[in-house]
Amino acid sequence: MARVVTAHRILVAGAGGFIGTHLVRAALARGLAVTALVRTRTARLNGATIVEADLTTADLPAILGRIKPSLIINAASYGVGANERDEARMSEVNLMAVRKLLDAAKATDVTRFIQLGTYSEYGDQPGAISEDTPTAPKEAYARTKAEASSLITAPDVIGLVESIVLRLFNVWGPFERPHRLLPQVIRHCRKGARFPLTPGTQIKEWCYVEDVASWVMDIAFTSGSWPYRIVNLGSGVRLSVRDMALAVANSLNGEHLLDFGAVQIPAKEVQTGPADLTRVNMLLPDRRFTPIAAGIAATIATTP
Repeated sequence: MARVVTAHRILVAGAGGFIGTHLVRAALARGLAVTALVRTRTARLNGATIVEADLTTADLPAILGRIKPSLIINAASYGVGANERDEARMSEVNLMAVRKLLDAAKATDVTRFIQLGTYSEYGDQPGAISEDTPTAPKEAYARTKAEASSLITAPDVIGLVESIVLRLFNVWGPFERPHRLLPQVIRHCRKGARFPLTPGTQIKEWCYVEDVASWVMDIAFTSGSWPYRIVNLGSGVRLSVRDMALAVANSLNGEHLLDFGAVQIPAKEVQTGPADLTRVNMLLPDRRFTPIAAGIAATIATTP
């Protein structure tokens, strides 16, 4: 079982985002001292120490020197939002800011550094994806995240700060951004409005966000050194987009509102086989899993 040491001080960068919010809440629920680095303060982070700063321009050595975290979790990213298409900004946030944060960590007493990556770094892969699968990003967001993974796992990092990349697979749940699939299904069903969708044949590995936050925390505080530099954080739960959308719509009696096939599957949408979960299952043999129905109910309850 994972070992949690409550004396640790955690800095979560990108804490105001979807996944970052849940990481902060999960850490607070375990009684940990958490500093949330955010661009904009949010009530969802009540209980954490808030530092408002842009990761790309902040004086990170000064911030880390003041907070003295023993663990950094970097959940900051740019490029997943509907309007986040500035490739220069992607490079600033997803790569250059990671280098700055890692350099600041090396110069302080940080002992562990977790970088949240993404399965889109692998690109289209027809078979099972292991951590040794070569990356083949299809667009700038995935490319900059893959470059950050290479930075975190570079040989010159070893010995200065223990670092790991956790590649996340299709995270969903409460507080997702409005443009994402589930919030859109929920809003259309509540309004009684038709929702044009792709055919929905894409198979995704669905990872409930509260489970993901729990897995990250468990890995953060495992005893002994991490045996791997990269770990796929998948669930093994694979459903088509159509089936997931229908499951949400059925909960709201709105399945008749979903117009599958009305739009094409985006050319840059990643199509992958299942995640090889050997490493994460070795690290967390008894990890938490939330039933799909319970996750959908929580998502509906928290979606405006």
